[in-house]
Amino acid sequence: GTTKTEFKTEANIIVCGRALAVDLSDAIPKEMRKIKTVPHMTVLFRNEGFQVDGEELKAVRRERNLYLQKEQKNFLSFTLEKWHHAHSDRIRGELGDLCQCLREKFKAFCDSEIEPHVSLRPKALKSDNEAKSTQHDSEKAKSASL
Repeated sequence: GTTKTEFKTEANIIVCGRALAVDLSDAIPKEMRKIKTVPHMTVLFRNEGFQVDGEELKAVRRERNLYLQKEQKNFLSFTLEKWHHAHSDRIRGELGDLCQCLREKFKAFCDSEIEPHVSLRPKALKSDNEAKSTQHDSEKAKSASL
């Protein structure tokens, strides 16, 4: 059978883009990360986003702390599995449970829910070659604009 690698995270809550997310940089090894974004599991996505020092972030952090206390854990374990999005892996296990629990509690902050997952690879464009050249072009544009 396939043995799944088990990862462990402290499940620290951060603001990431327009979401509150669990920072997975303590769990996902460098060699698995094919994109520059911090590896993270989105917990709550909201169109208008969240303040970095906002009440929502504090509330979700408090709830995460309570959850870990209640489970008597310092770390939550999780496994990754392939699913229908090629650029990301689905998250299963204790971390997935935390995600569902936080979403349940903070429905009001949430505009969209995708199953717990982590993006690890670039989103595929039409073909690999095209993806490479587009990426290359944006790099060139970046250096040109400096």
